[in-house]
Amino acid sequence: ATADDSVLRGIAVTGMANEGIHVTAARMVIDQNWFGVLTDGVTPSFHASEGVTLGNGADDTTLTDNHFGGLNFPAIRIANPVTGTTIDSNWIGTDPTLATNLGTSGIWSQTTGTAVITDNVIANSLSHGIETEGAGSTFTMLGNRIYASAGIGIDLDDGGGPVTLNDPGDGDAGPNGLLNFPVITATVPTGADTLVNYSVYLP
Repeated sequence: ATADDSVLRGIAVTGMANEGIHVTAARMVIDQNWFGVLTDGVTPSFHASEGVTLGNGADDTTLTDNHFGGLNFPAIRIANPVTGTTIDSNWIGTDPTLATNLGTSGIWSQTTGTAVITDNVIANSLSHGIETEGAGSTFTMLGNRIYASAGIGIDLDDGGGPVTLNDPGDGDAGPNGLLNFPVITATVPTGADTLVNYSVYLP
């Protein structure tokens, strides 16, 4: 996709050998599509590469309410430095009822950039849920439901390796500043809810 300000909506992209869509245009909206899964949302139609790849020039791309499954590579790959990406309310690796395993990999950023990743369901990933590699990248990640991944839920590193350990003062560098993760110290039942206590070193 090379035309700025384009909208892709209501399309099923399945059974292809390459990316479902490779974006090199600015301000594109990709909304309510199916990548590697039929429009019933539960039947995979296996796809040999990524669902969506963001390449050079794909600044301010918005992906919302899309369905991804049956992909041999990440559902969404940020391949080149881009800014202003919004990835919101997508279904990756499962259907909206959460009943179907549509195993695919999650979201993978290979480079620097900025993105807001919110309110997505990322399930049954063949790798990590979200993986970032760009040392200067800044991703805001809020309200995502990530579970049943073969790897790490969120990996702020560059090699798909083990969990990056916490460090006092959080002075290290990397994607999102290699932000320390919280350590759960206690769980306390409170009626129908559970109170979770935690500690975290912040810069």
